[in-house]
This record gives sequence, structure tokens and C-alpha cells, in this order.
Amino acid sequence: MSKRLEEDYNPVDYYNHHNADEAIDLMLSANKTATKDGKRIYETLSNGSTVEIHLKDGCLEVEDDCSFLHTGVKYTPFMLLTKFQFKGNYEHAYSFLYHKRYKGEMLYMRIGVDYFKRSTKTDRYGIERPSLERWNKQEITQDNGKWLLSKLPKYDGFTLAPSNINYQQTVNGHFNLYHPFTHVPVKDSWKWTERLLRHVFGSDDKLCQLGLKYI
Repeated sequence: MSKRLEEDYNPVDYYNHHNADEAIDLMLSANKTATKDGKRIYETLSNGSTVEIHLKDGCLEVEDDCSFLHTGVKYTPFMLLTKFQFKGNYEHAYSFLYHKRYKGEMLYMRIGVDYFKRSTKTDRYGIERPSLERWNKQEITQDNGKWLLSKLPKYDGFTLAPSNINYQQTVNGHFNLYHPFTHVPVKDSWKWTERLLRHVFGSDDKLCQLGLKYI
């Protein structure tokens, strides 16, 4: 999903607005007694009678209960996706839309043989800082479904490669623990930084360069 669309939609709303036909096909695939004939959708019951399924304002409704839909409920495409593809688990359905269909930020990863989740912590100064929390494989599956495990980014291990000019999250297959600037640098005088470095390292230019690289 593009950034522009994200401003107006969340993944569920977007799916509801644009994927009614797909959701109906899921329902038909899961229920062999249901039929779509042109614009008409209906279920043939065991006694030979039919129950009409109406598509109205992007939602499905029935006037009489059928074997898989009930009266008094407006079934959105997301409800159909949850019901027929994810066996009623709306968390798995949402995760599917967020991560797979609309390419939202992947919060989980595997580093070596361990699993981690991206998180944000607030330090004692009130500053929010990115963090990696060790996470359990079983919990990832329980919260998102097994399908997500095959989509996780995988790294051989950790590394620390600081760079504020050519930052890379992945370095030779390893996850870079260095975090890039959260602000935009501006070209200006650096006399106070230089004074600090000279105070710490004296006149040794090589040590000053190392200190500058560190900070």
C-alpha cells in the first residue's frame, strides 16, 4: 500500500473497499453448495430450496439463514476473509493483509537461530529508542499464523557497522545494530565539537578522527 493510501485507509478498510469479489470467491470455494450465477449468489439447501445471498453496499446479507451465513449480519469482505481463509481468527487475517498483501513493516526477524521483534522503548530522558526484543517462535505463529515464518527476514548474526553517510541495515548477511541519525544534519560550524575532541584527545589528529567517528 502506498504512503498516500495509508493516510486514508488501514489494511482492513482498503480490503473492504477493493476486494469484495475476491472475498466472495473465497466463500464460494469454501462452500460447494453456494453458487454465483451472473450477479446472483445463492445456496442450494439439501431440500432443494435456495437461499439468496445479496451483495449490498459492499457487504453480503441473507434474508434466511444458510449453512454458513446468518440473518441480521452484514458480512464485509474482511469478515469473509477471516471466516473462510483464517477459520475465524481475525488477528491472523489482519497480519496477512498488513504483511503480505500491503507490505507493511515487518516487525519480526530471525537472527541466527533466534527470533526477535522490533520494538520501541522510552528511556529515562523520555526519548523513544528502537529496540530488539527476543521473541518466541510459537508466539509469532500464534499471533500471526504459520505463513508469516517463511516471510521473515533472516540474518546470520549481529554486527556493528556505524555509518551516517552510507548506512546499511544488512552488512554481509548480518543485522547491523547501529541506528542511523534520527535528525537531518546541516552543514555549519563544528567548533564546539572540535573543542570537545581537542579537550579529550589533545593535539593527536588520529585520535581526534577516531573520536569524531565514534560520536
